[in-house]
Amino acid sequence: MLKKILVPVDGSDSSLRALEYAINLAKLTNAQLSIVEVVVPYDLTKLPKRKPKNEAEAKAMAKQEAATHVITNEEKATDILKKEGCTNYKYYNLISIDPADRILKAIEHLEPDTIVMGHRGMGTFFGVLMGSVAVKIAQGADCPVILVK
Repeated sequence: MLKKILVPVDGSDSSLRALEYAINLAKLTNAQLSIVEVVVPYDLTKLPKRKPKNEAEAKAMAKQEAATHVITNEEKATDILKKEGCTNYKYYNLISIDPADRILKAIEHLEPDTIVMGHRGMGTFFGVLMGSVAVKIAQGADCPVILVK
């Protein structure tokens, strides 16, 4: 019987479909979901914003930020979890330059019974250079891995 399901997410359509699949599997087995997101530490899109020079600039920056709010991967995942009525989960934000290696270390620590993950993530360029994260996880994990397209 499944007690713990690990689901790596990166915000891609494939990883979010894997999350939906894992939610349904968890409902059938009463398993807990361990949702893992690996953040690359030098992602320039996540740099802190510069401080405004004055009050008028602060208001303009706040208005622009509100208009261009980017939904985070965690927000995407929790929206799906809420929509599906899933409350038995833990979300882990991990930092590493090698997502596959960090997920494999999380697998050792969290000891899931199975892993459900997307086949193709957002990192196509890195996938070509370093190999697919899904392939590395499937080869390195000591438990079954379900790949969702």
